[in-house]
Amino acid sequence: MRLFYFILISCIVCCSNNEKRQSVFDDFLEGEKHAIENDKNLLVIFDNLSNPTNSVNSKIHHPNFQDALDDYIIVKLNIDDKLKGPRNLEFQKENFKTNYQPAYYILKKGDVVKGPLGYCMDDEFIDFVAMSK
Repeated sequence: MRLFYFILISCIVCCSNNEKRQSVFDDFLEGEKHAIENDKNLLVIFDNLSNPTNSVNSKIHHPNFQDALDDYIIVKLNIDDKLKGPRNLEFQKENFKTNYQPAYYILKKGDVVKGPLGYCMDDEFIDFVAMSK
């Protein structure tokens, strides 16, 4: 029940916030297509819904990081999603040779140009995305 209230309050706060928010895809192929169409790099994130710190969402939706993230199309693949999770985990293991979360990768035209970056502090994350432009 506490989780329900947390999610409800988070939705209310996010929906009432007028800050610009980055679009996040939950399908790799859809995000990749959007990146190609918009000539942007892809920030691929493997995460899990049960991440107790919510570190990924706090980074990709933080108002101070939006300028740095404007150069990317973000794809966030949860590995413990009931429907897509097993497929996302297999995709991570087969294509990125890792199986931990969070894991951040930057792709340019289908090739990994940076990563993996695992759990990190905010300044490490901003350096990771800023240095890859």
